[in-house]
Amino acid sequence: MKLATFNVKDLFDPGFGAKLDELARHVRRARADVLALNEVGSEEALDGLVARVAEDVDYKHRIVGKPDKRGIRNVILSRHPLAASREHHRSSLPFPALHDGDPPPFGDRIPLRRAIPEARVMAPFGEVAIFAAHFKSKRGVGPKDAGGAERDPVTPAERAA
Repeated sequence: MKLATFNVKDLFDPGFGAKLDELARHVRRARADVLALNEVGSEEALDGLVARVAEDVDYKHRIVGKPDKRGIRNVILSRHPLAASREHHRSSLPFPALHDGDPPPFGDRIPLRRAIPEARVMAPFGEVAIFAAHFKSKRGVGPKDAGGAERDPVTPAERAA
């Protein structure tokens, strides 16, 4: 079974003909059984991409995650049937403490802005769980005051984070 993932960078407008053509070229080349897409802005644009690759790669099954405030979402497309699907929603991404009794290392400082879709794909060899997650990587989330507003870092550890 072949898996692929692409960040399609703000795929909003189904009229993005050149962008959709280029994405379709890569999707056709990958010929993935399951395709995870990040930063899908509109289902119309997603439909345009799926239509462009349908002759070579027929993605009959999909799960489209709930969008963030900007309308950006994660998507899973599959050639194989889905046994089940769901979305994971949280306000922030929890990380476990390194030692028992320690507080969570990041608290709620790593926001989870868009839903993470999960698809249980019926592959030829059995059921496979697939998740599509997309995290911000270009900038950190700074410290916040008690009211949740960002504030300037004070300590060396805050500046480093």
